[in-house]
Amino acid sequence: MEQQHNHHLPQQTQDQDALLVKPVMKRYIILFLFCMNACCKAFQWMQVPSATTKATVLYGVDNYIINLASIIFMLSFVVLSWPACYIIEHLGMRRAVLMASFGTAVGAVVKCFSCHEEGVWLLMLGQIIVSLCEQLIFSLPSRIASVWFPDNQVSFCVAMCVVGNQFCLSWFYVAHTETPTEIGTGFYHMFLGTAGLSVAIFLLCVIAFDEEPKYAPGEARLKQRQLERAHKGEVTSMSKELGTLFSQMAELCKNRHLIMLSLSYGLVVGINYTIQTLLDQMLADADWPDEDLLVGTTGFIIIGAGIITTPFWGMIMDACHAYKLINVIIALGNVVSLACFSYAIVAKHSPISIYVSALFYGLFSVGFCVSALEYAVELTYPAPELVTSSIMNVMPQIGGTLCILLGSYLVDTFGNFTCGAFNSGVLLAGLVFVLVTKEDLKRQKAAAREKLPATNDSKLQEAVNGGQLA
Repeated sequence: MEQQHNHHLPQQTQDQDALLVKPVMKRYIILFLFCMNACCKAFQWMQVPSATTKATVLYGVDNYIINLASIIFMLSFVVLSWPACYIIEHLGMRRAVLMASFGTAVGAVVKCFSCHEEGVWLLMLGQIIVSLCEQLIFSLPSRIASVWFPDNQVSFCVAMCVVGNQFCLSWFYVAHTETPTEIGTGFYHMFLGTAGLSVAIFLLCVIAFDEEPKYAPGEARLKQRQLERAHKGEVTSMSKELGTLFSQMAELCKNRHLIMLSLSYGLVVGINYTIQTLLDQMLADADWPDEDLLVGTTGFIIIGAGIITTPFWGMIMDACHAYKLINVIIALGNVVSLACFSYAIVAKHSPISIYVSALFYGLFSVGFCVSALEYAVELTYPAPELVTSSIMNVMPQIGGTLCILLGSYLVDTFGNFTCGAFNSGVLLAGLVFVLVTKEDLKRQKAAAREKLPATNDSKLQEAVNGGQLA
């Protein structure tokens, strides 16, 4: 059932349609388009750092310069996280997605011209363009879930959006080559494929990505529409809206348990970014045979395992609501599995030991992205979810930047053992921060009190609770 444009309908008919609850099948097309955008953005984030040793040969620079290709994304995220929230609220989802998709395509095309010895600055320019658009994509999952999906599929939608952000990170790796010319050719083919995919995704979004369906998909969205209709025509100054946003952030920062959870999230997910960025350096330092195949396969296994288990963690939380316990289990799993992975790299028994330990690590590494965000929404209800998730998502960028810089120095200077010990120690600190949080499930309590389904819809939260922070 496709969405129909409403502007040709009589006003009375539009008003009646606004009060209907009817999920449309096009929601799956919208979800697919979002996941493809997220996939393409995420791949461009890591495609060069995943081949650090080759990039240093091609461009004649050291590892730190190449790792900047990853750090640029993290720093852009920190700067643009909250402005992106404002842009999405005022321009709408369709325009935000088109802006992000267009910027991703432009950045991918720019990088096609960087495949020569003097092209490192064109490479960085392309990365900057893509990174400036990433936050418009990264902030959309909760909005897509609430606008397009019925109440009983919201968690499914959010989990699939996280999968979209992880998928495609390990699709392409530069083949084994030695000379700068051969490496440049390999990079060109990789960048050209990415550019073609990015342009195709942008054109699909222009054709098929709509702002919202004709009918509300569930009761949560229906209440949101009623709230929007009640405030239709009100004019609010930008300064007042920004003041409200900053006051909400300041109020949330007073929540000690949110701060503890955000620190844990920053450390655990930051180490995940570090492993993805430094994997090539770590395996090169260990001097494995067939390093190219090993790096590509290991990265694919980590991400693939995370993609498979992410919906599972979401379903477990929906079923039992044991948010703290699940986060503790996942954080502990990260500590143990990364220790095993680091040992497998140092011991150099066989590639099989690398693959098995990478699989073990992947089962937990991506799951924390879903479990911690859901836990944060519970702790901060009825705060707008977009604000809560923005605060949470800034922390891994800060933690990841610091850990990448330190980890790169450690693996180059002291070797894999020291780097692995550092990474495991950071994850252990993240586990401690989760343990000291207090499980106060405000959203579940409110849902039981109001006899409403617990959803990720921040607008519903504001409607039920008057928009006031607890």
